[in-house]
Formats: sequence, C-alpha cells, structure tokens
Amino acid sequence: MGVASYAEWLALRFGEDPARARLAALAHDVAREWGEAQIREWALSDGFGESPLERELPKLLHGRAAAVVLRDEYHVCDEEVLAAVRSHTLGDTGMTRLQKVLYCADYLEPQRAHVEYEFRAQVEPLGLDAMVCACVDHNTQRGHEPAEPTLAMYRELCVKEYPG
Repeated sequence: MGVASYAEWLALRFGEDPARARLAALAHDVAREWGEAQIREWALSDGFGESPLERELPKLLHGRAAAVVLRDEYHVCDEEVLAAVRSHTLGDTGMTRLQKVLYCADYLEPQRAHVEYEFRAQVEPLGLDAMVCACVDHNTQRGHEPAEPTLAMYRELCVKEYPG
C-alpha cells in the first residue's frame, strides 16, 4: 500500500494518471513471494524469453509474472501499466514516465528500511530522470552491482558510461 500511495504522489507530481500508477503499484509484487518455478512459468509465458541473469535469479522475473497475472487474470489491457509492472525490478531503456514513476516509487517508498529520510528528501525535488538515476546510484553505493538492463537505462537517462 505504501508503494501505491507513493506512486500516486509521484504520478501527480510528474503529470501522470494517479489511478494508473496506483494500479501498477498495487500489482507490481503480486508474484514476489511465489516459488521460483511458478514465477518462471508465468513470466516466460509473456514471450520475452529469459536472460542468463533471470535464469540464475528467477525472483527477478516476479514483475514479468505479475504483468501476466494482471493481463490474463484481471484482464488489464493497458500496455503501459503492464510495462511498468514488468520493468519495475531492473528498469529498461525507453521507459515511459509511468514506468519511471513505479521504478522510483518501489525504491523510495517511505517504509523502505534501506532508504534514509535524508536521501529521499534530497531526491524528491529532482526531475524524474534524475530521480531514477539517483535510485540506481544509491543502490550501487549500498553494494548492489547494477544488472545490464539497469545499466542500459542508466546510460540512456544519466550518463553515457556508468561511473561504477
């Protein structure tokens, strides 16, 4: 619920529909606690294949699985909402504002223990692309090496070469 409320707030701030942001945020982790086999089965039914990293860490597929659930079980046909759910874990190139809103909301939501109040206060005034970049930078400073899709997104939005 915290991600949904934060996504609504970010959506309003960045000129997106808060109802669509809320829907994406409410659904983004619907498959997060499933077993790896179930996540993989649902996710791979989207036809996008599986990267070596996703094969190694199937939990990364939970956003894709959630998007399939939203589409097939709840008949959501808003492709932008589905894309936001699908890409919220690692990001992607060519992301829409709605995708960026969910990516940031999922990372910055106020109940997240890994995000200090001071950091959130620093990034909230930023533009949306800069906010995405700050989330990647913060996560990297916490010792998490960005995956290739995250790096590609970072290069597109922030700098040509990742500084880490």
